[in-house]
Amino acid sequence: MRARARMGRLAVVVAMAVCAAGCAGRLEVRTDDEVPPRYEQLLAEAPERVGRFVVVGGVLQQVSRRHGTTEIVLLHKPIDGRDRPRLDLLGHGRILARYEGKLAPKLFAPGRPVTVVGEIAGVVERSEGGAKRRYLAVRASEVRAWTRREMARSPFGRQELWYPPWYDPAVGTRPWWW
Repeated sequence: MRARARMGRLAVVVAMAVCAAGCAGRLEVRTDDEVPPRYEQLLAEAPERVGRFVVVGGVLQQVSRRHGTTEIVLLHKPIDGRDRPRLDLLGHGRILARYEGKLAPKLFAPGRPVTVVGEIAGVVERSEGGAKRRYLAVRASEVRAWTRREMARSPFGRQELWYPPWYDPAVGTRPWWW
């Protein structure tokens, strides 16, 4: 009888450890929004959202380091349920993130998928090649570069198997064929 009780307790401990390990894949800081807003919405509402936390993702375009601050420019990509940039979807603009500290140049090379967590700082306009571009400015508190292995999709096609096929937590409700 004692052996059964010990095995039961062991099974509960193992189940709790497995559940806790499953939650470890996400970034630590979460946003104020339940469903991540679209880039166009963030850009339009940036003056009202200054100081609110946001999680944005994209492909690294440019990195510049000045006086202990790193400034990165991202080509926006929507994020999935694990805060990874969805490289298969089109981006809608650019993000200018400032991070207090240095980032490893080899890890944060142009073309790398990156997720940024931070506070919205507003909208910045810069001119490139005679045209003005609007950037969503973010004061980054956490910057994560993703490796190729981490970006690989699951053999099941979706990482979030507990959602119905027509729902994507990064985009919201949509038909599965879109």
